Amino acid sequence: MPGKQVVVLGAGVVGCATAYYLARDGENVTIVEREAVGSGASGFAVGLLNPLMGTGIPGPMAPLAEQTFQMHKDLWPEIEQASGVDLQTREMPHLQLCFTDDEVRQGRQDMARWNASEGFSAEWLDPGQIHKLDPRISNLVAGAVLLRHIWILDSYRLTLALLQSADTLGATLINGEANGIESDGGQVTGVSVSDQILTCDAVVIALGPWSGQALTGMKHALPVSPLKGQILHLEAPSEPFRYHMAGPGQVAHKADGLVWIASTEEEAGFDVSLTQAARDTLMGRAVKMVPSLAEMKLVRQTACIRPVTPDRQPIVGNVPNMSGAYLATGAEKKGILFGPLMGRAVADLVMSGDTSLPIEPLSPGRFDQ
Repeated sequence: MPGKQVVVLGAGVVGCATAYYLARDGENVTIVEREAVGSGASGFAVGLLNPLMGTGIPGPMAPLAEQTFQMHKDLWPEIEQASGVDLQTREMPHLQLCFTDDEVRQGRQDMARWNASEGFSAEWLDPGQIHKLDPRISNLVAGAVLLRHIWILDSYRLTLALLQSADTLGATLINGEANGIESDGGQVTGVSVSDQILTCDAVVIALGPWSGQALTGMKHALPVSPLKGQILHLEAPSEPFRYHMAGPGQVAHKADGLVWIASTEEEAGFDVSLTQAARDTLMGRAVKMVPSLAEMKLVRQTACIRPVTPDRQPIVGNVPNMSGAYLATGAEKKGILFGPLMGRAVADLVMSGDTSLPIEPLSPGRFDQ
């Protein structure tokens, strides 16, 4: 029996993961991208995979986060072999720096929760122990939690590997802009892309913060808005940082040889211009953690926008009142982590109308209640 004709809108990590799983399971997939693979947030994210922190954790997102974390590990050898792309995966312990009494209390609470999570371990470090780990960390630190078995990768390479792996399975990439979804009696029949109609049985909307624009003129409004984030890339010191450090900001020594300082959260619409204000803010946070970073040369500054929903949790599921239309967006700052789970879940829905993954909290219809 021939596979379904499926159009995936968006070549970010979620769209490429969806396309990969669909193609791997025998569906006929066309990916539509206005710019280039990973040209949005997927190509600029730090790539830290920490399933124990973030919005809804602890809470409804916790089981999903731990499940997608394992899905990543299962996925990496598959797509590295299929694509030939090195994802630059490596284990990188997380060091949560605490500077105030409130942060110390929260850090100790987090440590207890993290130690209760299978596959992870955490320990409390006093200032003396912290400076034995790395004497460059600020003398103002009051304590820290060291969380082991966290991973980091290159987010652009992950997205590219998913796309190229889908390509080896027969998926097709089209450069163009989707400007309408065609339907007949509430059933998707095609997608208008530039000057052509792509006939299809199903469409997956994975356009990040632009996802709502794909539903313009339809009855269903999508509450996804852009959240701007800027990141600094500094020249590396002679001695690499061996931990992902978090406190007022984030500091990570990536496989590209640069130190990444992340990231701002700005409500600036779709503006991705670079600003001096963001540079000053990020450097101020980083220097509070590691004073010697003030001496490092700025190599690059980047900006992107992430998709955010009112409850700051993703949207995955059927578009209400339209058969064959599916949404996979809104993962905010956790898009790289949740990419495999969102892609697998929506691929399941396209193929069978159901998924074993516990995505009920992510239903698009939750905002209509």
